Amino acid sequence: MRRAFLTFAQGTAALGFSLLLSGVPSAHAWYDHVVVMKWIQTRLEKEVPLPVGNWSDALPSDPTNEPPRLRARYSEIASLLLLQQRAELKSAEAKTYSELLRIAAEDPDHGIDADLPDSADPSDDRRFMGGTKGPGSQGFRHMYWSGWNWRNPISTFQIPTHALGQSPDRIDLLANEARDKIRKGDSVWGLRLLGWTLHYLQDLTQPFHTVQFPSLRMTPLSSFLFWPPTEIFSHVIQETSRVVTNYHWAYEGYARYALLEAGDASPFKDCFKTSGGSLLVASPRDLALEVIDRSIKRAPVVGSSLMDFVGTHLKESEVNIPLNPKQVDNDDLLKNPNREAARVRLNAETCESFRLATDASIWLVRWAFAK
Repeated sequence: MRRAFLTFAQGTAALGFSLLLSGVPSAHAWYDHVVVMKWIQTRLEKEVPLPVGNWSDALPSDPTNEPPRLRARYSEIASLLLLQQRAELKSAEAKTYSELLRIAAEDPDHGIDADLPDSADPSDDRRFMGGTKGPGSQGFRHMYWSGWNWRNPISTFQIPTHALGQSPDRIDLLANEARDKIRKGDSVWGLRLLGWTLHYLQDLTQPFHTVQFPSLRMTPLSSFLFWPPTEIFSHVIQETSRVVTNYHWAYEGYARYALLEAGDASPFKDCFKTSGGSLLVASPRDLALEVIDRSIKRAPVVGSSLMDFVGTHLKESEVNIPLNPKQVDNDDLLKNPNREAARVRLNAETCESFRLATDASIWLVRWAFAK
């Protein structure tokens, strides 16, 4: 039984994240980091002056930033930091310092961490977090499950019970590399690495990235009645993965729609403008762990309020949001007065995530620029 349950948990995590990042239309909000960064930078650039000029200044002319020498420079950094050599650098399109930081925050979703050799994953976390090949293989660096904790027994429920994922360590490594390059005058690559670091940090403000199950209500209990019994576990794996992924995508789709389409009418517009309180941490790794802790505590309310808001129909067998995003009507979610009570509850929790993402991003950039 223990082996069967372990296989179930492995399969659920692997299949779910593999589906999430497979070749279907991309989810946004936290996955579309340029959208979130646009809002974050409005406050960040007011509070943190750029040490090499103004944020709006054009990037310096540097032959090492032009193809193919840019690829050669990336190759060196990829070898040092154990990154995928074939990754696409969207940040190569940047024209100003501000654009560089914003677009670089999107780079890690374009192959930097995918299909890496086993040496990049000595703890074998990918076995539980998306597999070793394909788009899902990058999940072990974009998520962190801190392990079961008796203080939060429901929200930290996971199998296996030990910590999984590299996010805190990667944030610490990349942040220190970024600061070192900035101090040595390599501002372009320093900001690029800083943007990469912001990506992983902002990922951790999304509760779906810090717990396996934001709500146990997402488990389709009817799947345990599948026939024949010899296929129950494979069916439960498939159905649980589909349902959790449905809610993950529905959440990010709604958040992106509310930020991008609603514009100044967005319920989240003020979430980026004011601080949620001091972050009393000493290092980028400590910052990541603090963000994770806050996201874990928020996860049960996010999961429950999301189900109340969107509805339980996402558990139905014919619903597959990654393959058919139109199965969720984001305009109705944003405006329907009948959803107001659940919307207010979910928006409040989401606002805290965006506020945390902004505070943490500002902390990290200020730390990187410190003398």
